[in-house]
Amino acid sequence: MTRWDIQPLGVQGSLSVTKQGAEQLEKAAGDLLKHLASAAANAGTVVPGSAHFDFTGPVAPGQARPGSPMGPIAVALSRWMENRRPKLEFMATRTLNSYKGAVEAVNAYSQGNLEQAANAQSEAVRAPRMPDMPQGPGLYQPPAAGGQGATK
Repeated sequence: MTRWDIQPLGVQGSLSVTKQGAEQLEKAAGDLLKHLASAAANAGTVVPGSAHFDFTGPVAPGQARPGSPMGPIAVALSRWMENRRPKLEFMATRTLNSYKGAVEAVNAYSQGNLEQAANAQSEAVRAPRMPDMPQGPGLYQPPAAGGQGATK
């Protein structure tokens, strides 16, 4: 059996730094949505009169403006965000799973259950199962049998 030498206080320090980073990432994602919504709302249109695209751009909660004309810049921002949303969700889910797995592993280690700690550790590094993950050139590719996932 493998002998472990985990320092719970060291892990706690690492988890604290990770938590701070995750909180900053969450704030940045919220700011991104807010600024994309503002950019989309202020980009204007290139169509005359009441003609407009039937798209709703990236809109922060509480800032929905149904029926507002959307120009090509707003449409492009909306599509850009639609493409990035699954990637951001995947990153957030994986970070949360890794954090929880590290907590569970160090708790199990502290309680003397090395098998439970090993299981928690191996589960923490697995990619989360997200059914709607986009695939294609330049996007996440699921791991091939016996191989690693690849991005282009």
